Amino acid sequence: MPQDNPFRARPEWYVHNKKQAASTSARFGLMDKPDDTAEPAVVLFQRRQPFLVLSIEDAYRLSNELIDACEQAPTPEGTN
Repeated sequence: MPQDNPFRARPEWYVHNKKQAASTSARFGLMDKPDDTAEPAVVLFQRRQPFLVLSIEDAYRLSNELIDACEQAPTPEGTN
């Protein structure tokens, strides 16, 4: 479902946004639960520091939203 009014990042943030994206990665991890068990998780890192731990279900949901957002983006001429 395309959005008519997408978020627009300001040009003064361009370099910052590119650096943040380049320093972001994801890895498998474990999320400890209050009952002393652990569940599989996906950990997002920025500059090698963890900043978000996702359940597997939330990681799939977010990855699908990322793919949907990419597919909504206009394709430059001559690429597919």
